[in-house]
Amino acid sequence: EYLFTDTWTSKHLREVNPNLTEEEAEAKAQEGRRLLGRLYEAVGTQPKKYYAILFMDGDHMGRWLSGTHRGLAQFGDILHPEVRQALKNDPQWSGILGQKRLMTPAVHAAISGALANFSLKLVRWVIEERHAGRVVYAGGDDVLALLPVDDVLSAARELRALFSGEVKVNGPQNADLRHVSWEVSFGDQTCTGYIVFGGELLLTMGPTATASIGVAIAHHLHPLDLALQAARRAEKAAKETYGRNALAVEVLKRSGEAISVGTQFYSQDKRTDAVAILQEFCEELQAEKISAKFPYVLSAEVRTLEALPREAQKAELRRLLKRHAGEKLGREEKEEQAREWAKKLLRLVAILEASHGNEDKAPPKPPGLERLSNWLLVCSFIVRGSEP
Repeated sequence: EYLFTDTWTSKHLREVNPNLTEEEAEAKAQEGRRLLGRLYEAVGTQPKKYYAILFMDGDHMGRWLSGTHRGLAQFGDILHPEVRQALKNDPQWSGILGQKRLMTPAVHAAISGALANFSLKLVRWVIEERHAGRVVYAGGDDVLALLPVDDVLSAARELRALFSGEVKVNGPQNADLRHVSWEVSFGDQTCTGYIVFGGELLLTMGPTATASIGVAIAHHLHPLDLALQAARRAEKAAKETYGRNALAVEVLKRSGEAISVGTQFYSQDKRTDAVAILQEFCEELQAEKISAKFPYVLSAEVRTLEALPREAQKAELRRLLKRHAGEKLGREEKEEQAREWAKKLLRLVAILEASHGNEDKAPPKPPGLERLSNWLLVCSFIVRGSEP
């Protein structure tokens, strides 16, 4: 709180130290504001008044540990391809190959080892080294962390990918993640579930495992217990409302307004990475390639757009995107950007419409374009870092 000028008042300082006189407190407050101004000047920015709380939890971990999860290996998966092919033609073996591998102590130990690798090595690396956050707790598939709002989408996406080992190294296949560039690669058939990290070959949960993440974005003066409750609600929504393998975000504005959004991490065919699109949209807003007004204009028109056929929606999105393109872009750049982003946003709408969980527990969800509009408002809030 001492990184914000609002704190440096004589009233606040006297509450902290009642022995100060009015004159002493005012002198200290002025000196604090002056030094804080020097700090802002030195680092070239000011801290945002909102921060993020991230909760992560593995999906169906009880099924994994009991040997009933459908993602567990079958007998055929653990055999050499040539042996498996030969046994397929044997009627005595053909039925056995498709059966789940027995939950032996070795398999149980492998799952426990993969969860330990994730929580003890990968989580802190992502949160505290790759991003400017702090890990509060990491145990197995459970994570609690604090992050700047700017970092939370990227950190959530990286944690989810590393949990299942779905990352692609830009270099030699056995290169260490700590020393090379890499990228999230959901659905990549070359991902084996093994990664090289810190000079070790680490086992992860593998591409058939998923996890859900809940995020609360709150003002630094918002009661911490209420912010933690919001993050827990978001995590629960990611599982129940959005069908697991999902990210849900709840924004607690100082004004009292709350926005709740959620999406699965990627499309059912794994070809469209939803969170990557949202990250990119934040970057476009930050770079002023898309006007900050666009999310609000879309929000005002979304009810009308919902009644239109998909092609008409695409055409109207193009028009709005072109109209609210960055002023520094040329005419052709605006046209191209509008075309590309209209396609991306409609791909995102398709994922949002497919993101559903237990309909008995989940509240009715608004149409896809309205959900998209809410997500873009959240992106705008993340970039802005405060209320208008």
